[in-house]
Amino acid sequence: MKWMELKEWTSDTCKFYDIDMLFPTDEDVKKFFTEFQPTIVGLSAVVSSSYEQVIRLSSIVRLTCPDAWIVVGGNLSASAEILLSKTETDICVVGDGEIAWVNFLSYVKKHKRQWNYEALEKIKGLCYFNELKELKFNGYEKAIPSSDMPFPDYDLLMTGLQNQPEAINNYFKYALQSGWFSFDQRAYEINRLPKVYGYRDMEFFKLKIHALHEAKYALVG
Repeated sequence: MKWMELKEWTSDTCKFYDIDMLFPTDEDVKKFFTEFQPTIVGLSAVVSSSYEQVIRLSSIVRLTCPDAWIVVGGNLSASAEILLSKTETDICVVGDGEIAWVNFLSYVKKHKRQWNYEALEKIKGLCYFNELKELKFNGYEKAIPSSDMPFPDYDLLMTGLQNQPEAINNYFKYALQSGWFSFDQRAYEINRLPKVYGYRDMEFFKLKIHALHEAKYALVG
């Protein structure tokens, strides 16, 4: 979204719904999309286990916003053919998505809900079924410059929490305190780390946060 703003798309043209943190019911999701009625819905699917969520959410979006474009990005888009065949997804963004996403916004601004394949094939990073129902991938788009990669925007994160500011603490939970992990008994197996996917050393965590803010650009694991 920060890249959108750099490219003259104002933040008031979009909304962020942090489903990862809120763990909303189907009714909650239906209510959100029924009220907002977006033109484009972007679903971020960064791990393979997101597939079930893409099925669920894309179905709800299609039900409540039948004319919306449904776009999926993230690592799961490497399985674009499955997503396009088995879910309500219209288009996948494969690889670095910032430039592709903004270019697709410009496409929709001009062509609305029309499938203009000649125009679509000019947007690198997009994967979709063409007019012959064949899988079409336009090739990878380049990544944005590292200097343009923003730090976490906590104001944006707060808007995604839908008037539940206390949920910001969910970003700092150990995995087993989250519903996404605690439902699966395998997470409690003794051969797994005591605090799965979390920071076992809070002081180390604080050092990482400090380093992130001190450095001009940093990748932290």
